[in-house]
Amino acid sequence: MAKFHDWNDHYLIGGLKWNCPMVEESDEGRAGLIIRRVIGADIDVTGSFDTVFVTASEAMYDEIYDSADISFNTEGACNEEDEKLSKDADKDICVGWNSDCTGSGAKATLPLFSNKYTTLSCDECFMDLHADVFIDVSIRGFQVQNLSAGFRNMYANGSLVLGAVAKANWNTGIDKTINLVPHTSLINFKIGPVPFLIYFDMPVQVTTDATFVSEADAKFGAALNLQLGDAYVNWTPATHWSHTKPSPKMTFVPTLTTAATLSSTASASIVPTLTAHFDKILSYQIVAKPQVHMDIEGSETSKQVCVKSNYEVSVNSVTSLNINIPWANIHDDKTFPADVYESGVQPIEDKCVNL
Repeated sequence: MAKFHDWNDHYLIGGLKWNCPMVEESDEGRAGLIIRRVIGADIDVTGSFDTVFVTASEAMYDEIYDSADISFNTEGACNEEDEKLSKDADKDICVGWNSDCTGSGAKATLPLFSNKYTTLSCDECFMDLHADVFIDVSIRGFQVQNLSAGFRNMYANGSLVLGAVAKANWNTGIDKTINLVPHTSLINFKIGPVPFLIYFDMPVQVTTDATFVSEADAKFGAALNLQLGDAYVNWTPATHWSHTKPSPKMTFVPTLTTAATLSSTASASIVPTLTAHFDKILSYQIVAKPQVHMDIEGSETSKQVCVKSNYEVSVNSVTSLNINIPWANIHDDKTFPADVYESGVQPIEDKCVNL
């Protein structure tokens, strides 16, 4: 149920559904929504009277709706009518980095560094982030009274396995962001004539430090599963921001492949930054930072090479508000950073391979 302005209630709207998107040049050409309040119009009386010149300003949802309750989520049961509207109804969202989200692993080897002494690559590096997405907005008297958004039932599968060919007594450090995920629109719908858009992006930062005491021709790292659960924010005029934090469960399985003795230490992390953009309302960003530290030792005497490793995981979020809120709270509530989870240093089982 929605009640519209009964004054100054003329708007211009546009988007992909009307073949009239606004190209966001500051956002890599993403197609956005057009929502403008008409503040003036003129007809060129010197011509054929068939052209209207319109002056408009950007409008937000709480300027359009007097009273509205807007709710969207990707979980729960869907009836036949829902499924006719979308083939993706009642389906969790998967955003894959170097992955097609089918469980088939990394799509490609990613080069990281190469010179005459060492070559380092991400031989099996990928991340799948699955989640149900939701947003609830309540507006009364053209003011936001309640706002909740984020992820439920969130989990991630991934792998961080490095391939190294190196001379003895050589070290290297890498820090690069690899953006392989295009902007992914989740849904583009209308309430009455008013458009809504939700889309994602997920750049991933890969960092590694490695020291090779001996020559190396090996692969090492870990596969990981992060059961994150629910992570979302809520805002009201009385309580301001609050964050529902998950209680994650982590599983790391070591990987080691080498044909010769090896002595090395290495630390590596794969850091996805998943941002859900609820266009013209808010952006909710989750940053997961799993890091693995490895000590690899072997000898011809023992005829084995073993890796001893541990991990740390931290999860942080940042919420950026786009919809209007009371001006008295704007400085406090425009952005909301939160520390969501810290695992501390946790052991990973040892792994040995025979030479």
